[in-house]
Amino acid sequence: MTAFEGLRLLLVIRNSSLAAAAGLIFRNAISLLELLLQHADPADPGRGACETLLRELRRILPPTGDAAAALPAPALPQASARLWELAARMAADREVGGRLRAEALADPDTPQFWQAIGLALFKIPLPAAVAWRERWAAATGEAGAAASWLELPYDKDETILGASPGRSGVRLAQAAGLDRRLGGEVPGTGDDLVGRITSIFLWLAENDPQAWQVFRPVNRFGPEAVNPRYVGAVLGSFAAWRQARRHGDAVAALKQLLDLDEAIHSLWAFPLPDRRSRWCLLQGRLRARLFEAERRVRGACLRDLSGLSVRQVRDFAADDCGIDAGAAPGDVLACLRVHASIAGESLNGRVMVQQLQ
Repeated sequence: MTAFEGLRLLLVIRNSSLAAAAGLIFRNAISLLELLLQHADPADPGRGACETLLRELRRILPPTGDAAAALPAPALPQASARLWELAARMAADREVGGRLRAEALADPDTPQFWQAIGLALFKIPLPAAVAWRERWAAATGEAGAAASWLELPYDKDETILGASPGRSGVRLAQAAGLDRRLGGEVPGTGDDLVGRITSIFLWLAENDPQAWQVFRPVNRFGPEAVNPRYVGAVLGSFAAWRQARRHGDAVAALKQLLDLDEAIHSLWAFPLPDRRSRWCLLQGRLRARLFEAERRVRGACLRDLSGLSVRQVRDFAADDCGIDAGAAPGDVLACLRVHASIAGESLNGRVMVQQLQ
């Protein structure tokens, strides 16, 4: 039996959550392969094999206007089946692009199902996240006064995924407190937004199974699963920055915020969050605070290495982190740490790049 024959037999099994999850995974694979072929060099030696693979997958999962109809749905009560079908459509959406974990979608009546939807909404383009939030609200109804919420601290109120009967919503809230391990807010010190964004990323790090980190003080040799060492390093960076702020040491505070910014920009998920997603927008707001701190230190100069080529950042970065994200070899995917000149000291930046072939 060939691999494709085995896959075809799996996908036609009825009342199987494994078959349903496999269908979601391979439909995502079709979308990703189509996208790669659109942007690939016509002379790429792998194009022919990729097109053959795509044809075989399409034959097993024929294209349809209803993504859920091509998947073997598990046996579920009618209300749960409607939610499963909506999740299948979301998973097949190109803008979602594999960021919705298929293995969490087998049973819409579990907390894992709803959390997987909420986590995906952090990682897709913001307009798409808002549109999918509204679709889920229409499908599940409002929980009313009895709504249960997971609230993450932020400087404005934003709903990520609404609460519905029996399911907790996720929202960013001005009234929410910092992660208790950060020690609470200190009004007037600038801790508020930095601490709030740090709290959000601590929650993402500890709750997203797709999350991984490349924080250099913890791991300098490529992506690694989030672990207590990474969480401890984030907490330590925040504590050191807060102490420098309290002592009024602008130089030390800038250096410590540089470390904290790197820690937060070293947390990612695969597939990478879209650059227009809440994930990346929150990282960007923290980096903006870093550049505000630069202005308080005379002679300090920071250089963000985003959007440059590997050749252009060569003189400003060290210990580049290479991953395979399907981009052009050598592309700079993210600036993990900005290059800095502070008080006469030159501090190397760091970038994440697409691995060379």
